[in-house]
Amino acid sequence: RQTNYVQCGPGRDMSVRKKIGSLLGIGSSRVPQTPQKADELGRAEQSTFFTADVLRELERGVPTPQRVRALRELQEIVASKQLEEHAVECVWSAIQDLVEPGHPRAVRQQALSFTAALVRGQFDDLGPLRAHFFLVIQKHCVVEDVDNRLEILIALTQGGRNIQYMEESIGPFLLQWMPEIISVGRAVEFISLLVNCVHFNAAYLDEEVLMGLVELTCLEAKRSKQLELIDCCLQFLNAVVCYSSLPTDTLAAFVTSLSHTLNIERFSHRSLEVMLKLLGTQLGRSVIYTLCMVIKDSANSNDPLLLRGAVFFISMSMWGIKRVDSLELSYASVLPYIKQAALSGHTIVVYEVTLSISRLIRKHHSQLLPLEWDQLYSILGAVHTHTSQLLQHTGEAPTNNLVHSLQELFENVEELRREGRSIGSVERFYSLVETCMDILPMHSVLMLVVHKMESIDPVDQDWMARLTRFIHKFYSSERRTAVRLEALNSLDNIFSKFYISHEDQLVEEVVLPVLGRVAGDCDPEVRCRVVRLLLGLVSVCQPLTWGGRLLAVVDTVLQKGLDTLAGLKFTPVDTKLPDTKVAVFGLSSLLKPMLHSPSPLASQIFNMLVRVLLGHYEAKAFIPSTCVIRLTIFNTILSLRSNELGQIGFSDSSLIRFTPFFVCRSMPVNRLTDLHFQPVTLDLIAAFTAVLTCLTQEREWEVLVQVLVHLEAVLQDRTLTLASMPDLSALCMELCSLVEEHNQKVHHLINVPSHWTRALCSYVYPLLSSLCTYPSHLSRMAQYTLVSALEGGLVGSCAQVCVSALSTCLLELQATMIRLLPRVLHRMGQVSATPTMAIPVLEFLSSAIPVPELYSTFVEQQYLCVFGIGLPYTDPAKYSSHIIAMAHRVLAQWFICCRVQYRPAMAQFMIKSLSTTLTVIQQQALHKASGALGGHLGGKTDASSEGGVLLEGTNLLFSELTEVCLDMLARYAYSNLSTQPHKSSGADFLISQVQSKTWLIGNSLVTVTTSGHGALSCARCGAVGGG
Repeated sequence: RQTNYVQCGPGRDMSVRKKIGSLLGIGSSRVPQTPQKADELGRAEQSTFFTADVLRELERGVPTPQRVRALRELQEIVASKQLEEHAVECVWSAIQDLVEPGHPRAVRQQALSFTAALVRGQFDDLGPLRAHFFLVIQKHCVVEDVDNRLEILIALTQGGRNIQYMEESIGPFLLQWMPEIISVGRAVEFISLLVNCVHFNAAYLDEEVLMGLVELTCLEAKRSKQLELIDCCLQFLNAVVCYSSLPTDTLAAFVTSLSHTLNIERFSHRSLEVMLKLLGTQLGRSVIYTLCMVIKDSANSNDPLLLRGAVFFISMSMWGIKRVDSLELSYASVLPYIKQAALSGHTIVVYEVTLSISRLIRKHHSQLLPLEWDQLYSILGAVHTHTSQLLQHTGEAPTNNLVHSLQELFENVEELRREGRSIGSVERFYSLVETCMDILPMHSVLMLVVHKMESIDPVDQDWMARLTRFIHKFYSSERRTAVRLEALNSLDNIFSKFYISHEDQLVEEVVLPVLGRVAGDCDPEVRCRVVRLLLGLVSVCQPLTWGGRLLAVVDTVLQKGLDTLAGLKFTPVDTKLPDTKVAVFGLSSLLKPMLHSPSPLASQIFNMLVRVLLGHYEAKAFIPSTCVIRLTIFNTILSLRSNELGQIGFSDSSLIRFTPFFVCRSMPVNRLTDLHFQPVTLDLIAAFTAVLTCLTQEREWEVLVQVLVHLEAVLQDRTLTLASMPDLSALCMELCSLVEEHNQKVHHLINVPSHWTRALCSYVYPLLSSLCTYPSHLSRMAQYTLVSALEGGLVGSCAQVCVSALSTCLLELQATMIRLLPRVLHRMGQVSATPTMAIPVLEFLSSAIPVPELYSTFVEQQYLCVFGIGLPYTDPAKYSSHIIAMAHRVLAQWFICCRVQYRPAMAQFMIKSLSTTLTVIQQQALHKASGALGGHLGGKTDASSEGGVLLEGTNLLFSELTEVCLDMLARYAYSNLSTQPHKSSGADFLISQVQSKTWLIGNSLVTVTTSGHGALSCARCGAVGGG
């Protein structure tokens, strides 16, 4: 056989690559062969592949890169082809030095990878060589090569199925190697190998080895988060139970691991199967004992998943649907440990205990002994204790599943007792029912509440004591919301029936003592119901006696909400505050009827609402739940109106009804004498402070917009405004800051619409326009800021409002406008001349004319700005006849008011602009005439003839006005006086009784007057006069 390595093949000098190509049939043409001949030829090629040349390529003398390249090229061949006899020994002898630690990592791993392929492809011919290769991977301790060593081991053992030639040593090696394999992340492949080893070779694994493997596997299954690895671990544990004998010392680890994997939904069914198989063996009772010890061990008290799994395995194997009959254990032997699990304090464990006990009572109640019933009652008491602790100490509500299971459990026990199938202690049962009243079915408790309330009647001597005990039991001591709400509804009903005759007694002995501490109640629904009840009592009770005290209780609820918001100042969380909402809604609805009552409760309610507002801004409570609260309060306080006497009313309808009991300012003495009572003055200044704070700090877009909308109507009520807003300058400054271009606080608004900047301006500028009518209440700085803000709005979407407001400023804020008018005119010149802007702009220019102080310091540039603003509105193509006439009138007035030295320049500017417009009109008229002629010749009718007539009329008016304007410019361009000489009194006497005649010549009126005395005139003059 050795001679074959030397002489076979097409030639000694053939390279390894060519040999591989020849073997695979690449690069040469072949004659088709029959299958039999092809098979013989393949065997011949396979048996003669590793020649001396090929082996020489792999020997030590060859450079390492060349040897590695040859291994890479040969790897597929050795893995898929059957080599000649002794080829494996020769190849391994040539490459075994490459595996040594002295070589680089890439070289070693390529050699090991080649070895794995060699073992995998030539497995059937290896024989005892398998032991040699196993010894190689056993002694090769380079950590970097663990993956390749594992591949060789899997190939040597066929994935753990065949361990021939290594039976004695593979078990300890696997146990020793397992931690290293797990550390490099190849635990899945390794444990899969272990599964096959146990499945096919369990007899060769010693107890110590198997115990170590089981403990490591259980530990990995418990701590791993990789589902595939947990699956492999369960397969190994199942194989140990089915094909080997589980060591007794590993029961604790085995049980703990399965108890943890049981809580993973994907592996719960498989974990139960493995556990049931183990319970069916001779170790079944030991497993139950181990499970009980797991529950008993205090070290496991902080592992709820472990306890839950242990409880589930015990109940399922002893009285569940997977009951293991071979256990033959009494229920009394395990129920004490179930109780200890119920006392663990973990809700998930308690819930599992509840399900287990419910299953036991439902299916095996007839087999329970009195002792076992007592144990069950003890377990139910422990479950109830846990539920009560959740409610009382942690504030955590028990899960719906737990409460539902407890209710079903009690219903089953009650049904069994009614049917006489429960033989436990009667006293113990009813003691448990009394203790666990809070988990009884809700309908039973509600019916009990109604029955208790219906039995209370004032005709009984101790009815008040019974009512007090009832409220204490079902409201003060109760924690279930539905029960407490039903108790409050019952109290409301009995108060509505008997308050006329027992109002003082009910309020003083029941309502105030019991409901006075509602702010500290942890149930928001109960607080809401109590607040509604108290507000309802305020509306029917005597206001002077109990109204104030009842409102004080409501005020504690509002203050509690403010304290909560203050606590969230630095950690903003959306707190719902339902009780505050109910209180605010109720107080807002109660304020209107109380305004028309002589009691001072309306003032107290108003102050409470304002205090809530200020508290929100002090705590910076800009969360969604508080938005509706501020909206409601602002809608209420900004809906107040006053008449000329200062009396307050609500503007919620078209007809405002003013109350004589509340005013916004002090009334005259004579008026107080007529009223015969002292009206209460509402603290509107505090409300103004809240509004001002809103404009400064508010971050909710909806609230800010609502305040701005209502504030516009308030500013129109001058009496209310002056009484409630002592510092209008501050209001003006805040409103102006909202429309500043670089205002940072506006950008902090939340829930804003897409075009919020334009919308905000549309709300603010009308308010600034209203503030223009309060000049004496605005400081000089506020006036300056106001005019500057209006000036800035000229180039925005609210230009029309701003121009109208500036027109008001011309009359109201003259001192400020004298300084700012040139700047305003410059900015107004940047406004596009549109039909909507025509009237406001022309009115603004016209309003400045009667006040010469405004333009007394104008220079030529400012006059040019005035005419530049007004001249675009003379275009007949864009504007109506009214606007054109108004524009000519304003321009004429400004020209007359202009200084004489600037008039020539103004005249040239106006003539140029008007001439340009006139030329355009003439060209349009000529074009229209030619178009009309073409349409007439073609027999077509112009559908817009009516519009054309209107346009022609406008053009004619423009032409006439332009001629008049040009004539005026010619007459007054250089002088304020008319060119016609002034007549003296003598001349007037001479022509007082003469004849005169006037002719229109061009653009001038020529009048000829004849001198003479009455009828004494010459014939020529008479002829002229008669002509």
